[in-house]
Amino acid sequence: MIRLVLAAIVLLGSAVSSWADVIDFEIGSLFLNPGQTGSLEGFNFTNSAGASAFIVVPVTADSCSPLCVSNGTKTMGLFNDASVTLAPIVGGTFAASAFDVAGTFTDSTRNITSLEVIGNLFGGGQVTETFAVNPNAFQTFSLLPSFTNLTSLEFLGLLPAGDYSPEFQLDNIVVGSAVPEPGSVILLATLVVFLGSTLRRRLTA
Repeated sequence: MIRLVLAAIVLLGSAVSSWADVIDFEIGSLFLNPGQTGSLEGFNFTNSAGASAFIVVPVTADSCSPLCVSNGTKTMGLFNDASVTLAPIVGGTFAASAFDVAGTFTDSTRNITSLEVIGNLFGGGQVTETFAVNPNAFQTFSLLPSFTNLTSLEFLGLLPAGDYSPEFQLDNIVVGSAVPEPGSVILLATLVVFLGSTLRRRLTA
């Protein structure tokens, strides 16, 4: 019985424990052609576009000619209609809450005007949010609370109809532990109380 109580307590702690991180692209490098996957900062990044799309890490102001839009740090650059899907290297679920985005080349007609973020949910289904982007400077956007219990997250750049090959940069993607369902936490807490009460009655019997 004591072992059951301890196991329930461990499960409850696991359900409510949390972690958070910011993927800032300051360490490591990538060059991804269509369909290729590379790993940085605990996540796999896949170039989920086709044709001549490519993804580069790091990108800095002088990586482009003319200069790239810059926030003074290293970023991920997505060129020639590239999009990126990220997922934890170890698998499992995660949450995403914010990110920074800008265009690539200064004043380029390929710089995105909007960005679609698609979260693939554990057990099936998706959550989607679209943001209007000023490509000439980095902006920080927050995601809906429903971007949790994700198995992967995709960033897809968009341009007005008639334009082609959208390009953009990403930085400071804020990720963390998936928020447990309230019902799961309540169930585990109830189990701990029940087992503890049962154990106490046995010890005093």
